[in-house]
Amino acid sequence: MTKYLNKMIVKYSVLFSKIFRYARYYPEDIMRILRFSVFLGLFYLSNWRSPNNTEFINLVYRYFLSVLISEEELSFYTDNLDQGNFSRIQVILSYLMLPIGIEQKLFARTGIESHHLARLKLVQEILPPAEYILDLGGSCLGSPEGALMVMGYPYKPQQLDIVDLPQEERIYDLHSEEHPQQFITPDNLTKINYIYRSMADLSYFTEHTVDLVWSGQSIEHVTEEEAEKVIEEVFRVIKPGGSFCLDTPNRQLTKLLVRGGFVHPEHKIEYTPDELIAKIQKAGFIIKKTLAISPMPYSLKTKKFSKLEFINSVGFSENTNQGFSFFIYCIKPDRDK
Repeated sequence: MTKYLNKMIVKYSVLFSKIFRYARYYPEDIMRILRFSVFLGLFYLSNWRSPNNTEFINLVYRYFLSVLISEEELSFYTDNLDQGNFSRIQVILSYLMLPIGIEQKLFARTGIESHHLARLKLVQEILPPAEYILDLGGSCLGSPEGALMVMGYPYKPQQLDIVDLPQEERIYDLHSEEHPQQFITPDNLTKINYIYRSMADLSYFTEHTVDLVWSGQSIEHVTEEEAEKVIEEVFRVIKPGGSFCLDTPNRQLTKLLVRGGFVHPEHKIEYTPDELIAKIQKAGFIIKKTLAISPMPYSLKTKKFSKLEFINSVGFSENTNQGFSFFIYCIKPDRDK
């Protein structure tokens, strides 16, 4: 009996310590839960029944998010509740700060996994063809072909140069490794070269030689000053008429997900679309296309990050500000034309 009591004391001590830590770091979440619980209880008492899905979502928006709901938002949540895709507890928990381990248990997949699927579509459907590609930060764990090819880039460049940090200079990166400096794809169509240095140093490359520079989720890994240098150097090495494509997290959404920090421990800065577009145009590029990757219009409107919206957003939007990440496709002007 004593052994059982000791076990229960330890179990509940751990539980209460976790609740205390959560309340300490996320008091806003706790207050929203308490406030919503009160008004949910009042609904039960006054109606003697549980709210239907439409009433439940209206209560969530009114007393949990403190904003008005649109018909589009209401349909998104009620349709998924009616079809059994969401549960009511998932709706509430999707707005809270949760450890990734708990998120993986609660939802069918994580938002990051859905976002990766959206980025695969980007690489496979949006990036232009090119004979000579420079990939900034594109090494990939387990494959010397690099991240761009592994993600399904549908064309066969003659040459792919990958710039990435040497392994010893990476502070926290479990998804890359140092590969041989030269590699030829099994079909003998693409010669791949690894150049181990900071992406802020492109002095290795000759001006006006590269058809496409791709920066996939890498510009945020250098400081703002280094990023400006990267963009200037990219403009130098690209051929007239060549392309510079990049995607990066959107600070307008990431600040809702990670309060007071960045979505990756190695990020030096996370940009809004307007901030990065201004830097790119200042360097002389012409913007051809911008896209939101994993658009999250409801979270952007409510200023509360919904993991369920993130999980269900595998695609693009023309409204660049709505994306968890955003994509910029720009061209170096051809002065001879």
